[in-house]
Amino acid sequence: MDPIATHVARRFRAELLTKQWLMGVRRGWLHLMETLKPNGWPAIFKAFDTVREFADNLEEQVKYVRRGPYSSHSTMSEGEELDALFKKLKNAIAEKRSSATHWYNVDNQKPGFGDGGFTKDQGEQMRKLYEEKFGELLTAYVPTKVNPAKGQWNKTREAHLTEFLDKILDLLRKDAARLQKSIETEKEQLGESPTEETFKDPVFKEFSLGRMKVIVTDPKGNGHYIRPYVRLLDIAHQLTSKKGFGQLWYGTLMLQSSSDYKQLSESEQAMYERAGYHDIQSTAGEFHSGADVVVITAPADDRTIKTIIHELGHRYWFKFMGQSQRLRFKDLMRLEQKPLLSTPIKREVIEEARRKILAIGNDRKQLLKDFEDDFRASADSAEVEKHIKEYAPKFKAMVLDKDPIFTEMQKVFAPAIYGANPQEQRLMDAVYPVYQRYTGKEDSAEVKFRRHMLPESFEGAWKRGMSDGLNQWLREAFKLHFEMEDAALEYLNHVGKLGERKLDPDESKVMPVSEYGKTNPEEAFAEVFAHYVLNQDMTRDQSESFQSVLKKTAAEKPDSVTEYVTGFFKRHPHLQRFAPAKIIGKEGGGAGSHPEARQAGNSIQIFPKFWKLDAKTRDFVLAHELGHYVLSNYGLAKLIEGLQARGVDPWESQNLPFGQTNMDEAFADSFATHFLNRAELQRRYPEWAAEVAAIINR
Repeated sequence: MDPIATHVARRFRAELLTKQWLMGVRRGWLHLMETLKPNGWPAIFKAFDTVREFADNLEEQVKYVRRGPYSSHSTMSEGEELDALFKKLKNAIAEKRSSATHWYNVDNQKPGFGDGGFTKDQGEQMRKLYEEKFGELLTAYVPTKVNPAKGQWNKTREAHLTEFLDKILDLLRKDAARLQKSIETEKEQLGESPTEETFKDPVFKEFSLGRMKVIVTDPKGNGHYIRPYVRLLDIAHQLTSKKGFGQLWYGTLMLQSSSDYKQLSESEQAMYERAGYHDIQSTAGEFHSGADVVVITAPADDRTIKTIIHELGHRYWFKFMGQSQRLRFKDLMRLEQKPLLSTPIKREVIEEARRKILAIGNDRKQLLKDFEDDFRASADSAEVEKHIKEYAPKFKAMVLDKDPIFTEMQKVFAPAIYGANPQEQRLMDAVYPVYQRYTGKEDSAEVKFRRHMLPESFEGAWKRGMSDGLNQWLREAFKLHFEMEDAALEYLNHVGKLGERKLDPDESKVMPVSEYGKTNPEEAFAEVFAHYVLNQDMTRDQSESFQSVLKKTAAEKPDSVTEYVTGFFKRHPHLQRFAPAKIIGKEGGGAGSHPEARQAGNSIQIFPKFWKLDAKTRDFVLAHELGHYVLSNYGLAKLIEGLQARGVDPWESQNLPFGQTNMDEAFADSFATHFLNRAELQRRYPEWAAEVAAIINR
């Protein structure tokens, strides 16, 4: 048996999704609702975290361990529905927690929360309700049908979160029935109950590698692919440990064994495209930073060694590097910049418009050529005037009827006259100079051509200069038409590039080690991390830039927290109004995702690691924590509603600003960047910039 296989704790099939297990889940939920009796606000918020953990654990179980045949696949309708139901449940939990934060502030008499008639007595009363009837208060409003015949006029009704859970369990029960039927069919075909000996290789359900638990989900159910993975994991473990990164082997690694890469649906491919990943049709692995889980979906060949190490590089980026290190690495790398148009215009659409514009242009040039031939063949002035009368209405119709070239341009991309948001404004700024070369201004090509083709210009040329006048008019007509055609084709070429991600023009920065690494800082780091561990070719700049950010930069510590905070608000006076009641120093703590500082209720705690940051990063970290404080008072549910109104789906973690993995952290980063580097926030994430501005200016 392979070395790692000796760590196998349990074997044979993964635990099954059964109706009995789902009944146990519901009993566990109801027991939780009955027994949660928190005492005081810290315990109340801890109770909300416990409910959220229940939902997270259930989702992890049904997606990675007790997998149903349909619901565990996000590309199937059942999988999409399950994702949506879990989102609704978690959103409802977040909304109730936000409401509790409001009453916490009322109870503690935070300035501004006595407005609107709220009193400390009301806050204290709500605290007692949470303590006595926590489970009963977990309700949310859901849509309902209006039925005037029965006197039902409300469009919503109040529902307990148990109802949200029941919808999840109902969907899973149907999948459990499918799975049971599949097992019964298998028994009939085998003539007996399947046992371990039925299959040639055992299926390792779960085993440990150091501090890491590896959970195997084998879609074929026969263990054929498991043994090769064990060898690959062993190699990856030895290589990373040899380079000094053995600490990354902890937590959970989900191994979805397969003979091929995970194929993405069209919607998933579009999501990756919006995040900057081009032509991604399949994936080999993922790192879920929120849950701190590595997922490998690649086939069992030697390329998977790099995939495993690459995903562990993501873990190092999110869990072992501070914000100052990540910012330094980002500043060093020459990465692709976010395109102005999130969804690129398809090449075939542009080519079709180009073909039609050229065809329209050929027809117009042929009409001019026909007149030129008739004019030159005329025997006398009377015959010329006859042709002028014949062609004048044709030329007039050419320019006064709806412009077919302009129509084709608009079909490809029509810029708004006024930008409704910063993104539209940037698009307008990028497109309008080219757009107006064709039309919209006195010196635009289409405007000049239209004036030239009107009867007063055409007939006037003959009256003013006879044959010489018409010859000059024809030369100018052909010239203006070519200018107009060129302007239209330039417009198509220009808008076709709006969806392209262009490389940072600063050539002094370091190129990523691969094309894939150019997409964003996290991928650039994961790629160079894998190159470093595997001893693959890198330039000196690439190697030194990687190793330089592994070391944290120290900065001089001020004499006291008070001295630093006073200086901070002098440097950033606009942030003064968001200051909480206390900003205090702590001797210990600072673990997890907030090793330097953390917002806790009505205070911000600063930990020892904070003073190891450089001065610029310290300011960003404190501004980030102020963002958490602002959001805790404003409410996560309101943030979600505001973003959705701006066309942003905040549940799509791959689209969150600054590589963050949840909305709280994304808002905190956006809030800090709004005050410290507003232009960058507006350039990269215009919708988030607008929402942050709306919240702080409310």
